[in-house]
Amino acid sequence: MAAAEKELEVAIPLIKEAEAAVDCLSLAMINEFKSFATLATGVDLVVKAVLLLNKKEKKNYNWDNGKKMMKDPNKFI
Repeated sequence: MAAAEKELEVAIPLIKEAEAAVDCLSLAMINEFKSFATLATGVDLVVKAVLLLNKKEKKNYNWDNGKKMMKDPNKFI
């Protein structure tokens, strides 16, 4: 139990930091991002992670699928 509480103490600030990063997203930002023809190196990994976490995607991690995920920016945010 103590080990779990220590891990939670480390995780909670990281979760809050991630929530703050997501809270700053705007519709304009999402629309601009969707307009990119290709992704910079590393950004593809972020899209893959979001597809996995958000859509439970298991194999289709391509950019077109990422854009479909963001089709409705309000819902995506």
